[in-house]
Amino acid sequence: MSREIHVRFCEGLGVRLTRATRLVILCRTASEAQQALRLVTDWTQQNGLTLHPTKTQVVDVNETGFDFLGYHFLGARHWVSQKAVRTVKAKIRQLTPRKSGVSLAVTITRLNSMLSGWLNYFQHSRPWAFPRLDTFIRQRLRSIVRCRSKRKGCTRNGMDNLRWPNAFFANHGLLNLAAAHATACQSSRR
Repeated sequence: MSREIHVRFCEGLGVRLTRATRLVILCRTASEAQQALRLVTDWTQQNGLTLHPTKTQVVDVNETGFDFLGYHFLGARHWVSQKAVRTVKAKIRQLTPRKSGVSLAVTITRLNSMLSGWLNYFQHSRPWAFPRLDTFIRQRLRSIVRCRSKRKGCTRNGMDNLRWPNAFFANHGLLNLAAAHATACQSSRR
């Protein structure tokens, strides 16, 4: 490989590349990026591997950015990708069915376990996603409590927020992602 483009693959005794190895190559110019893509394509073909045709792309990080391992990178900033948000919302939906028969305490314990791991992974992200997820989680929990109290439908007039305010769920031990993220950011600055 050329001096301008440094791409190293870890291949040693007993070390194998996993089937879905992920790779990001940062270049200064579009021509360097195209050259890097050709070199990586040639190397993978010589070693019996293939690049995923839709996931392999050359992008300008300052204009469109790219998603990588759950983050979206744009310029020097990064935040939780939309796909990662959709994935965690699907997990939250699985843990919070309206008619589960599981106590609220057990549901919150399961949620907290999953959310603390998710927050730990995305703690270096911009804070935009966390308040929205907190709202989504409390909305799901309010639906459970509303169903158990024999109330029909979903709230459109905000009455559920008055019946079961955020403090209600905080008193039951629900992890507040926005507050936990702010605390993690403050402790990392010290």
